[in-house]
Amino acid sequence: MAEHLRFVDATNGSPYYDSADYAQAEEVKANGIAYNYLNELEVIQFEGLQVKVKDGALVSKGRTYIQDEPSNGNSPKILTLEAAQVGYLRKDMVVVEFDLENSLAVAKIVEGVEDISDPIEPALTEESNIWQVSLAVINVDETTITNIEDKRVIGNGRTNPAFKKDVSAPNIKVNENGKLYLNDDETAYLQFADNGLNLKVPNRDETKMLGGLVAEVVLESDASSIILDNLDINADGGMYKVYVIGYADENAYYNIEYNGNVSSTDYEAEYNMAFTGANSPNNIEDARAGRAGTGAFKAKHIIALSNGIPMCKTEGMYVTVGGTLVNYTFAQVYKESIPSEVNITSLKLEMQNGTFYTGTTFKIVKGS
Repeated sequence: MAEHLRFVDATNGSPYYDSADYAQAEEVKANGIAYNYLNELEVIQFEGLQVKVKDGALVSKGRTYIQDEPSNGNSPKILTLEAAQVGYLRKDMVVVEFDLENSLAVAKIVEGVEDISDPIEPALTEESNIWQVSLAVINVDETTITNIEDKRVIGNGRTNPAFKKDVSAPNIKVNENGKLYLNDDETAYLQFADNGLNLKVPNRDETKMLGGLVAEVVLESDASSIILDNLDINADGGMYKVYVIGYADENAYYNIEYNGNVSSTDYEAEYNMAFTGANSPNNIEDARAGRAGTGAFKAKHIIALSNGIPMCKTEGMYVTVGGTLVNYTFAQVYKESIPSEVNITSLKLEMQNGTFYTGTTFKIVKGS
């Protein structure tokens, strides 16, 4: 065990201090974003796929990063993100990277892993001479920034109690089953179970707040239909999000059918085609829920129960038909007379007049 005094005057070069000694002394005093210094390195949206890092400072492992150019100054810190693939989402991270080997500290973008519905945040570098500290997570949808999640940790709280915020939570405790109790009498809790996040509040049943991936299929050959079974919409949270990303024949429509029911008279669909400034509403008696157009297409179908009857709403479908970009919206109702609540156990996606091509991806995510 060693004891140190930092710092005293040197006599004939002794004691000698290097950067590690200075870092050790700084680490004792502070860690994190410098509280109330300039604009605390806040990350804000700029133009298109660009963000700005406001001025501020950060202390990590005793090393200090300072960015002192205001966001409205002559040369603000601007970072540009790459676009995601068509139909894909991504979570990128704005970090400050400390590189002792090259005596550098710089704010930069670290790309995450793209996915149709569940993008993965990047892993941070954590080594003795090079490491990264997160400032924000940026949600990217193709060529658009949809959200900036603040990841800054305000520091400078080790030596001045006025900087500290009360984060104590005496009522919170965790049991061996992973329940995070939120009150003394244990009538409110959070629990991750059955691939979802569940919430219990006093005098209410436990409910699923957030779910995860239920099923995913990537076609290895062309197919006119696909069945996703072994489902349980009630247990899965009362809602599905069905993603369809891929390729299909021109002007090919497809159905979404429930529990093996293929009778067109048990379905009613309303759809609208918006293109070249015109709208074309239509009503039909079948299970239609999507259209492929030509080339690549994507769609997200929100399937939920309303008064015990499945309903499907299509969002974000843009396809090219005859060289024209067309926005399609669908609303489908399964109108078969049912005395009690339906539990969807299977979904069938079937082309009415075409084929899903190899590589087309179908993914179901639990609702919230």
